[in-house]
Amino acid sequence: MKFERFVATRYMLKRKGLFALITTLIGVAGVSVGVAALITTLSVMNGFQNDIKQKIIGAQSHILIFGRMAADVYPEKLKKVRALPDVAGVAPNVYGQAIITHRGQSLGVIIRGL
Repeated sequence: MKFERFVATRYMLKRKGLFALITTLIGVAGVSVGVAALITTLSVMNGFQNDIKQKIIGAQSHILIFGRMAADVYPEKLKKVRALPDVAGVAPNVYGQAIITHRGQSLGVIIRGL
């Protein structure tokens, strides 16, 4: 008999009275419910983390290629990048700095768009 089973049967089957048996059963049930709740919570959080990670990675581009170029150069550059292995998608972006002024207050912003 393994040690854990020996200790469990020793304390569960030992007759010390009804109160000791009830408190032992309540303690074992409480630990069981706590472990079940912990496993459930960790599973839900792990699924939530994976879902959020996929949404964030899916919304952001993995690689940005910067450079000033005329609008007629974009199709040629897009073809070159699309021809690279493991490239799933390509889209031109506008990325730059701007100043917004409203009611006498100025704010520097970064503009990014497709």
